[in-house]
Amino acid sequence: MKKYIFLLSLFCLFASRLTAPACAGESPDQLARMKTKSAEALAFCKKNNYNTDFCVLIDMKIHSGKKRAYLWNFKGDTAQLKGMCSHGCGANPWSGTGTKDKPVFSNVPDSHCSSLGKYKVGKRGVSAWGIKVNYVLTGLESTNSNAVKREIVLH
Repeated sequence: MKKYIFLLSLFCLFASRLTAPACAGESPDQLARMKTKSAEALAFCKKNNYNTDFCVLIDMKIHSGKKRAYLWNFKGDTAQLKGMCSHGCGANPWSGTGTKDKPVFSNVPDSHCSSLGKYKVGKRGVSAWGIKVNYVLTGLESTNSNAVKREIVLH
C-alpha cells in the first residue's frame, strides 16, 4: 500500500509541475523578450515549413545557473516547461564558473563558446562513450553555421 501511495504522490507532484505556469516569477522585461522571440520563431517556422507546435527558447541574458530554457507552446503562446541550460566555457577551464555571468559567444571552431541563433534539432548523436545521448544541432544562421562541425548538441 505504501508503494502505491508513494507512486501516486510522485504522479501528483509530476502532474502539478506540468500544469504550473512555467513563466511564473519572470520579470516583465523577460516575458516581453520571450513573447517577441516566440513570435519571431513562429514566423520563421511557418516560412520554412518547420513544426509550429513547440520550440525551445533560451534566454542567454539570464545567468546560466538559473532556469533559462523554455519549451514554448506556440498554440497557447506560453512556456510549458522551463529548465537549466549551460553554455560554452570559452578560454576558461571546463567546469569553471568564468563565463556564468558574462558568457562569450563565437561561431569559430575550437573556441568552446556558445553560438547564438536559430537551430534545427537533428538526429540523435553518438557521444564520446559511443552511446546516443544527444541530438545534433544544425545552425540556421551565419552566427551558428558551424554548429555541426563544432559538434554543438542538445542533451
